[in-house]
Amino acid sequence: MTICPEQLRKALHHVWPSASLPALPDLPQQLNLITDSRKLTEGDVFVAVPGSQRDGREYIEQALASGASLVLAHTKESDVRLEGQVLFLPHLSLRLGELGRTLFDVPSGLEIIAVTGTNGKSSVTHYIAELSEQLGTAAGVIGTLGVGRPGKLLESGLTTPGPLALQATLGELARQGVKRVALEASSHALDQQRLDAVNVNVGVFTNLTRDHLDYHGSMAAYAAAKAKLFRRTELALAVVNGDDPLARLMLAGCDENVRVLATGSDEAVTLRVLDWQPHALGQQALIATPEGEKALQLGLVGRFNLDNALLAMAVLYGLGEPLDAIFEAAAALSPVSGRMACYGGNNAPSVVVDYAHTPDALQSALGALRAHLGSQGKLWCLFGCGGERDTGKRAEMAKVAEQLADHVVVTDDNPRSESAEQIRQQIHAGFAGSVPVDDRGDRRQAI
Repeated sequence: MTICPEQLRKALHHVWPSASLPALPDLPQQLNLITDSRKLTEGDVFVAVPGSQRDGREYIEQALASGASLVLAHTKESDVRLEGQVLFLPHLSLRLGELGRTLFDVPSGLEIIAVTGTNGKSSVTHYIAELSEQLGTAAGVIGTLGVGRPGKLLESGLTTPGPLALQATLGELARQGVKRVALEASSHALDQQRLDAVNVNVGVFTNLTRDHLDYHGSMAAYAAAKAKLFRRTELALAVVNGDDPLARLMLAGCDENVRVLATGSDEAVTLRVLDWQPHALGQQALIATPEGEKALQLGLVGRFNLDNALLAMAVLYGLGEPLDAIFEAAAALSPVSGRMACYGGNNAPSVVVDYAHTPDALQSALGALRAHLGSQGKLWCLFGCGGERDTGKRAEMAKVAEQLADHVVVTDDNPRSESAEQIRQQIHAGFAGSVPVDDRGDRRQAI
């Protein structure tokens, strides 16, 4: 996030127009805005705001000692003031997005589609971008797997970047010629208002199942965080999975002028699944649409990937693309990295890699593979649970794996600061002994 001092001065005047901004100290001609003091180098501008886990203002002295040329610090006071190299800005934490949008020159006409839900966000955002590109609109993706154009992603580290990084990414994508961006809106990001200065045109809801209770505390609070996406005043289109019982809750806060489209098996939805047939190389379905019944061919594994594809297709339809062109383009959709990605086959075992990290996602993945497997095949499931996350789902995932797999292997999956062995023990507590279970902490050995 490199800028020049004049850009910073203009942006500060734009966001705090009524304030009497003091003259800034001499600054290097190239400035990097840094929100993590550990990543700061000499000459950088340190942005110090309170966060959900730490308060960046506690690291101001450390940042200055590391050579920060300026510190932008959050204050609840109404006046802007400069103390040495620290510029205190009223309610900076709430205005970071606006500051970033101005600094990085994010065009107002950039079309932004935000996808929220427990499972499917990465797939839906990628399918939206792929379909858009095939139909002639340059598109980008921001999410768990990275940022950039389809097939050319750069690692980002967060599902939804912080306000400054998000605006910088949007500005960079726009400079690359991107006209439409599909981004993952995590519950953390919505709760922490990271999208507040993003002009979201379309909101998409995939589903809601147990996850992130370590952060939200309850399913009600988790659902409420997701629903914030659909209360945005600038929203023009909402697309929801009509089969999820919480879809109505998501839509309850929508403005009456928001157009609503739904997908699923219910008679009231826009794109309705009438028939579904899995096969070795993908699946086919018969879909009822506003223009009659249409056949859909997908080279994707798993019934839930049909659900994900339909959500993306409904978005494109809501944005004005012809249905026939959308159905034709959908046939060329490619699997998303780590989402039911298939390897092997022929004379070797078929191996499927999926990101499933919740009981519901694991159930969907294993159930989908059962449908594609046939009566003679055997299904092995290798999984683990991440550390410092919802501990209650560990035994639940074991129950799902035992119910749907013929053999289970429990392994480590990024334990973070927790004991990897203890995590595996908590997983094993969910097994009833109905199928063979191996314990292999080393993931390479497990595979």
